[in-house]
Amino acid sequence: MPGKITMENVEKVFTSVPKMEEANAKLAAEVTKGFIELARTVIANVPDCAHRSAALRDILGAKWACIDAIAKGGEI
Repeated sequence: MPGKITMENVEKVFTSVPKMEEANAKLAAEVTKGFIELARTVIANVPDCAHRSAALRDILGAKWACIDAIAKGGEI
């Protein structure tokens, strides 16, 4: 079942993918650009405070999850 972490796939979930195919690398770069723009919007418009820091950390975590999903072909 995609999306669920199990004993069978836990190692794959927690390891990195060494190299993406060219199509996936282009998609990952495009997705990354969107997250960079979102982070810039937050930095430019949200007061410098704990909530902004938390939001930026969450954006970074979401970006990592998206890139990992692309790299692993949505298997997890």
